[in-house]
Amino acid sequence: MAGAGEEIALEMNEGMAEYTGFRAGGLPGWAQRARAAFQLDEHDARARGESVVRSFAYASGPAYGLLLDDAGAGWRAGLGAETELGALLAGAYGVTPGTDAEELEIRAETYGYASLREEEERRAANRLARQAEYRRRFLDGPVLVLPATPEIRYGFDPNRIEGFDEGGTIYATLNARDAWGTLAVSEGGAWMIREDGRVARLVVPAPQDRDARPLEGEGWTLELAEGWALEPGERPGSWIVAPSGP
Repeated sequence: MAGAGEEIALEMNEGMAEYTGFRAGGLPGWAQRARAAFQLDEHDARARGESVVRSFAYASGPAYGLLLDDAGAGWRAGLGAETELGALLAGAYGVTPGTDAEELEIRAETYGYASLREEEERRAANRLARQAEYRRRFLDGPVLVLPATPEIRYGFDPNRIEGFDEGGTIYATLNARDAWGTLAVSEGGAWMIREDGRVARLVVPAPQDRDARPLEGEGWTLELAEGWALEPGERPGSWIVAPSGP
């Protein structure tokens, strides 16, 4: 599954980097464990109101790593890009997932399944509402498309990004710089689309006035660089940023 693969990649990159910071920070073992537990609690609290599509690994990575260290598994030497830390941890502690329905119900009650399910249903409803707003913002109406070059640089809040059901990722806030200028998205989000593993383009709602400088739209501004202009896009009222010619 693509989602599982993305989770593994994030835990092996951001998660293991965060774990390495824990180990290299010089704190005693008990303090590392306390900090990891705090980050897990903080993550759970944040997850009730925000997307954790990218930030979860900063909490899960140190927790997995420290538990594997405690198991004395000598696990780090065998890590690879596709290593699943959950399966590695289960093997280190000899844990076999249960399959008996009655047993699973008992375990679920122990971990507060009823309240967790209620919370997840609420989150699912909120997510559906956000997805509908994304479709309105990026698919139903006119948009501005900003093609990305290999030199694009961008910053974002990792706690405020979410996968778009139509493909790509929605960044609630974003600051991006490329040959065409500087884009600042303060609310509503920008749609980032990747192709062949790299950023291909950014999409925001169409500007209010194509001749204004800076360009402004719903929740964003664009300082257009010299030598760049707007050309008509594929949909009526849409635009694409392109070189203005010789």
